[in-house]
Amino acid sequence: MNIFPFQAIFPKLDLVASTDSFFNSMKVQFNEYYNSGFFDKSAQEAFYIYEIKSPDASYTGVVTCTDIDDLNNNKILKHEKTLASKEQEMMRLILQRKAMIKPVLLTYPDNDDLNKFVAKIKAGSKPIINLAFENKEYHSFWEVKDGSEIENLRAIFSDQIEKSYIADGHHRCSTTAILYNNEELENAKEKFGQILTVFIPFKQLKIWDYNRVVDVLGQTDLASFLISVSQYCKIKKLKKARKPKRKFEIVMYLQNNWFSIRWKQKILKLHKKDKVCLDTDLFNLYVLNKIVGIVDVREDKRVKYYSGTEPLSVLSDGVDKNQNKIAFCIYPLLKEELIIVADTMNTVPPKSTWFEPRMKNGLINKEI
Repeated sequence: MNIFPFQAIFPKLDLVASTDSFFNSMKVQFNEYYNSGFFDKSAQEAFYIYEIKSPDASYTGVVTCTDIDDLNNNKILKHEKTLASKEQEMMRLILQRKAMIKPVLLTYPDNDDLNKFVAKIKAGSKPIINLAFENKEYHSFWEVKDGSEIENLRAIFSDQIEKSYIADGHHRCSTTAILYNNEELENAKEKFGQILTVFIPFKQLKIWDYNRVVDVLGQTDLASFLISVSQYCKIKKLKKARKPKRKFEIVMYLQNNWFSIRWKQKILKLHKKDKVCLDTDLFNLYVLNKIVGIVDVREDKRVKYYSGTEPLSVLSDGVDKNQNKIAFCIYPLLKEELIIVADTMNTVPPKSTWFEPRMKNGLINKEI
């Protein structure tokens, strides 16, 4: 991997009265705050060690700028298809902000030398930033600005980290690549030649489910829908709300009832030669395409996505407000499946994975 130090832009913490309010507004108000003097640019280029601590987990990574060619040359591997509408919106925001305001989360197999480097920096210096949020989550940064340390870190990535995987930030990567290759934009190669990234090893990450609420009954009636589903799945009514307990089970909520639906063996046999057989692929093919008639989930507005960190009540409330909608909870993708998909240059459907930790908009930024 080819990484570069950069001049980071950090918020002036003495001007931040409420961390939650400030950072929650960054997605739409970054320019207003930046132009009003709420940010400082670091005096010199550096790398940063980044730690996130919550009541039940701790994550530590390295913030860098990474060569866009690593994405183009498949050293940064994607596993998920992007949504065209999100790429369009991301393009607008990047050009409007003239900055990258959230690192792409990249992950990689654990590396001893990198672990030792990170531990040495943390033990030998104090954080330059410590931030606490209302959910008892703490974010800290250590600066790596010594010339020899910078070269040491670059050598570790160049010699030992052969590839990485996009955990969060597929749309930021794809949009940056589009802008980089746009010949009509002034200085596009210079401005978009690097991606703001944070590297966190696989063993620290958590993969949550990514669930859907679909406008189904606007196209068909309930009885016809359930009959169609029964062609592909075994349906069992549940006594209470829950998520899928295992792979190849989906939990469905409609009209105040929860159901378990499990793929029939005849369906699974059709996909036994697939390198990876994913519930999201089966769901898109048999439920969304064959039953509902959704051809392209990247474009269709009838599908809404909810991270697995959301309580089930968020899904059920949305369905209760519109009886045409049905909620579907899908078992999370396994890390081993993600690696196989990415290594074979394949992709899973959009919104198939929700990784923790989540980065904050505006916490560490880079001008473009």
